[in-house]
Amino acid sequence: MKIFVKIVSLLSLKIIYIYRNPKDVLISYFHFSNWLLTLEPSHDIEHFMEKFPDGRVFGSLWFDHIRGWYEHRHDFNILFMMYEEMKKDLRSSVLKISSFLEKELSEEDLDAVVKQAAFENMKLDLQANYDHIIKLKMKPRTKDGHFLR
Repeated sequence: MKIFVKIVSLLSLKIIYIYRNPKDVLISYFHFSNWLLTLEPSHDIEHFMEKFPDGRVFGSLWFDHIRGWYEHRHDFNILFMMYEEMKKDLRSSVLKISSFLEKELSEEDLDAVVKQAAFENMKLDLQANYDHIIKLKMKPRTKDGHFLR
């Protein structure tokens, strides 16, 4: 009975997978790896561009990660969303997510979620902005740079 319950709960699990344009990931990770002491720096973008597509950077091959989830899109209830599209049209993205989660939002709730999820507000939210943790625990090379997830 336990196995059946676990299978049923896995089938009802909903996963939202947010991915970024690989060019944006490459540029962002180039700057991030140059910012943190714990990561190997690449002082020129050309050298980093040679390493990134082959997975010769910390965190392995980015394309394998996305492919691994995408290949299982029929095994699980997964909504794939592109970060750049979410940023371009946040309201539509929130509606898509609420529909996927089968949660109806009033106009007032929708407006509140869109306002809170706006990039400028997320930069101020300590639950989304890990700058303080990075600067205390991971030791950046310089005071320049930010980390927002």
